[in-house]
Amino acid sequence: MNCNERTLQTSLDALLKLLTSYQVSNLFNHHPNTLGAASDDFHVPNEWRSWWNWASDGMDKWTTLVKLNEYLTMSKENSSRLSSEHNSALDIPSDLVELIRHIDEVTLPRSLDPLPLFPSSQLRTCNTGMSPKKAHEVERFSSYIAQILSTLSSAHGINVRHVVDIGAGQGYLSRAIYELPDNPEISCPPLHVLALDSSPLQTSGAQRRQKHSDNRQSEGPAAGNGLANSVGACYHTNGKLKDREGGLVKYTRSLNHRTVQIGAEMSPSLENVIDDWLNELEEHASASFEDSPDHASTNRTPIHSLPHYLAQVHQDSLKDGPKWYMAAAVVVGCCYNLMEPGDFPLSPAARKSIASIYPTFELTSSHLQLAAQVPAQWFRTPATKISTSLALRKVVYRSLLEGYIARQSYEGKRLGKLNNNTYESFDTFLKAAEGKIGAFPMDQTGRITDNSEVARRLEVLHTLRCLLGPAVESLIILDRLLWLKEELGLDNEDTLTTQEYQQTSLDVRIINLFDQSKDSGRNVGIVLAPGNIL
Repeated sequence: MNCNERTLQTSLDALLKLLTSYQVSNLFNHHPNTLGAASDDFHVPNEWRSWWNWASDGMDKWTTLVKLNEYLTMSKENSSRLSSEHNSALDIPSDLVELIRHIDEVTLPRSLDPLPLFPSSQLRTCNTGMSPKKAHEVERFSSYIAQILSTLSSAHGINVRHVVDIGAGQGYLSRAIYELPDNPEISCPPLHVLALDSSPLQTSGAQRRQKHSDNRQSEGPAAGNGLANSVGACYHTNGKLKDREGGLVKYTRSLNHRTVQIGAEMSPSLENVIDDWLNELEEHASASFEDSPDHASTNRTPIHSLPHYLAQVHQDSLKDGPKWYMAAAVVVGCCYNLMEPGDFPLSPAARKSIASIYPTFELTSSHLQLAAQVPAQWFRTPATKISTSLALRKVVYRSLLEGYIARQSYEGKRLGKLNNNTYESFDTFLKAAEGKIGAFPMDQTGRITDNSEVARRLEVLHTLRCLLGPAVESLIILDRLLWLKEELGLDNEDTLTTQEYQQTSLDVRIINLFDQSKDSGRNVGIVLAPGNIL
């Protein structure tokens, strides 16, 4: 789907119609365990009959579905001209071909958007503690923030000095942003960075890593060590910071980690956390601005990632002459399985569409679990194909066993987690399972094997469910994007990019910030910034 040509509303409606169709609803409503438990008397939905026997007629039929999805994803502009020869070679029922094609057509494109990269010093050193995936994300995210900060300054005269990283974890991104001024390729003033995370373990780990990094540096300002937690946003402040005696002092930089659970009951709001942080900086001479004749009122600014707060911060912080306001924000979602009923839909327009298309539709646990799937990358390398096959065997073996367990008395016993090597064969798996929940009579388990018709159907069922995952994630992203436009007063326009948008103070768009081939499944960023920056 080309986001610059299709309207938000049309795109969201197309996703809703797909996900609420009877064929797709049945896929979400039937977990493989359900089929495993009722393999003898399972009533096959009419919409499945075309592929039900096909799935069991031969080995590894699921791989042909993955290959078709990969083909469509890699040649999205040519997907409408899928050759009959290609379809015939894959030997896939026509209705499944149309379903996979439909998923591809309405799902957001996920190919990487180009960005100039400015690696931080921590990415140039050895023993950073980062995986290749994390290093890729930190490099891309910090470089994009550097680009935004530079454009805010050159095009708008907004000199950002403060950045908030919400969900900072071990603090890799926070540190990279803090180090941006050290890169000679970047024109960036010293920054104050607030790293927020809800986990004390993550925060303490980030502080230890920060202390170790500071000890290795022979010069330069030390990064502050406060109580902390994490997002990612740019804020702008009005006025000058003063020391305790009321005098203006030279501006320096800091990196502060805090543990805060934003949005939890009895927890401080994001606005209060930022206010407290800025007040603390005012109390220390190491965190003040330099008095400059070119800046009669000095600006502070932060960039963050909790969509529920972005527009609110922008609106509320402009009341009654605030110290600061949000100049820009970059939001990368994750952890869909932790979403609560009130998290979708956010947009009133999305709620209206649901009421019109399928009033009882809601995102179930199945939708949210599958939203994290990235099937287009399953066969990227021999290693990823092996990993995918193992993950599928786990689902199938457990589902096959579920059929037996459901008919026996194993109350209070759970299979739990098993080592990967126990899935080498179904017999190996059964032996490991016996050690957890008790012995199985051979006359019961002997008739269920890993190459049975049921197993082959389970493979296809689970694969089809996973192929729908990107469509669920696209729906979540578009709902958040539409909601932000509504909150910012941009919902009177039809398309994502118009000349009118560029005249407003803030606009919102999506960017494919990370490369999914680097194992960065959640690669879409929602960006709030002045229109001409986007």
